Amino acid sequence: MVISSNIEELIPHKGLMCLLDKIENWDENEILCTAISHLNPNNPLKIKGKLHIIHGLEYAAQAMAVHGKLLNPKSARLPGLLAGTRDLKLSGNFLDNIKEPLRIHARSLVITNYGLGYSFSVSTNKKELLSGECTIIFPSKNA
Repeated sequence: MVISSNIEELIPHKGLMCLLDKIENWDENEILCTAISHLNPNNPLKIKGKLHIIHGLEYAAQAMAVHGKLLNPKSARLPGLLAGTRDLKLSGNFLDNIKEPLRIHARSLVITNYGLGYSFSVSTNKKELLSGECTIIFPSKNA
């Protein structure tokens, strides 16, 4: 399903910290988003003027958060926390020198009341830049 939605309404990230620009497609198992915020000179993740490739993980985490909210729009649960990654593969050093849109793909592996597991990739039309798997946990309201 293609959706044109204000992503800031779906995740807790606002302003420049909302890194995704568009939801290209999604269904109950996966989501594909695009972003050009890696080219923004004011990107809040930049360190000494550079956006390291590891920050692609935040792009993927935001896509996972959007997917979770689209699957369960009435959920009142607290935002998930990135608890771990595995099989992380990086190709290159920086994202800000990529001059085309980023394609962020996340695929659900497991969904429980306590958390989620996703595989993800961040790529361009020509090259995979970052991929792996993430575990997202939901903190207890009583913690």
